[in-house]
Amino acid sequence: MTKIISFVGQKGGSGKSTIAVHFAMEALLSRKGNQVAIIDMDPQGSVLEWSRMRKDANPVVVSATTTTLAQTLKQAQEDGFDYVVVDTPGRQDTTLVELVAAKSDLILMPLRPSLFDVRAVAGTLTLLNAKACKLRFLLSQTPARGNQVADAEAYCACAHPEVAIVRSKIGYRTTFQKTMIDGRGVQEVGRDGKKGQLEIAGLFEEVLDLLRN
Repeated sequence: MTKIISFVGQKGGSGKSTIAVHFAMEALLSRKGNQVAIIDMDPQGSVLEWSRMRKDANPVVVSATTTTLAQTLKQAQEDGFDYVVVDTPGRQDTTLVELVAAKSDLILMPLRPSLFDVRAVAGTLTLLNAKACKLRFLLSQTPARGNQVADAEAYCACAHPEVAIVRSKIGYRTTFQKTMIDGRGVQEVGRDGKKGQLEIAGLFEEVLDLLRN
C-alpha cells in the first residue's frame, strides 16, 4: 500500500524541500526495489530542478497543483509506488492544506528552533488539527550547541500540546545544500555526508514506526 508523507510549513528557511528530497532518497535506497515519487507543489520548482540536475529516473519527480494533486496521488497508488513524498509551497493556502491533510498518512512540519518559526505554525495547525491525519513537528536547521532546541521543544509542548515532536533532529549542515546543487543526496557522498545520512536514516525509521502504529 502506498504511503503518503507530506512536508508542510508556511515559514521559509526551514529546509522543507531539502528534507523532503533527502527523505525520499532514504526511502528509495533503504530497500532495494522501493518505488518512490516526490510531488513538487512549490511554484518555484526546486525539487524539479534538483531532479533535472540528477539525470536519474529515481526517485520519480512530478509537479502538481491543488487542482491536480488528487489525481496525481491516485495515479501513484495505481502504479504501485511504495512511498510518495509531497513537498508543499511555503504559503498558507486553506484549500491546499485541507487537501493535503485529507490525503496524507503523515504530515511533518519542519521548524527551525526559533521563536518566529514556532509561532508561525498556529494558522496552519488550525486547519490541520481539524482533519483525521497524523501530524508531527520536526526540528530542523538545529545548531550543534546552545539551548535553542530545548527552548523550542518547551514552547511547542506548551503552545501546541496536541502535536508531538519527532525525536529525530535535522542539523544545519552544508552537505545537504551542496548535494542538492548537483542532484544528489547525502546518502551518495560517502564520509562527507555521514552525519546527515544518520539524521535522515533516523527520521525515516521513526516515520516508519509512526505509520505502523
